[in-house]
Amino acid sequence: MTIFNLNQIRIVTFLSCAIVPLLVTGPFLPDLFLSSLSLWFLYYIVKNKAFYLLKNKFFYLFLSFCLFCIFSSLMSDDIPLSLESSLFYFRIGIFCLLISYLINIEKNFLNYFFYTLIVTFSLLIIYAFIQYFFGLHEHPSRVSSFFGDELILGSYLSRLLPLVIAL
Repeated sequence: MTIFNLNQIRIVTFLSCAIVPLLVTGPFLPDLFLSSLSLWFLYYIVKNKAFYLLKNKFFYLFLSFCLFCIFSSLMSDDIPLSLESSLFYFRIGIFCLLISYLINIEKNFLNYFFYTLIVTFSLLIIYAFIQYFFGLHEHPSRVSSFFGDELILGSYLSRLLPLVIAL
């Protein structure tokens, strides 16, 4: 049983896959997409009374962890600063449920996600080679590709490479 119609599944699949290339732009757009998709998924769960999607032992474990983080934040010296990072952490767990749901109902979701990763990696690496060979990089010994002043190309590639290999 699906809680989305076909057009909504396509939109949600596209937006979910778009998070990977949006990581290059900084934290705002990926967080905006992740939060919006999580809220949208929660809305459709409540609207269609599909609460069975929330009955997952890993999700319960994640919610327990979130509650522990919030409780720990309430015990800190600077409560507002501590709650800033832990209060809305549950959105990541809901997004994971959405991805799990999409994998189950959209047979090509993993292919779309894989190709998104490959295209993003290819563009980053090709532009990094262009920067290196034509001397377009600002730092004398490192290239940044599309990341600008932030020298995080290697971190980005090394953190997502296991996902590419797994897919």
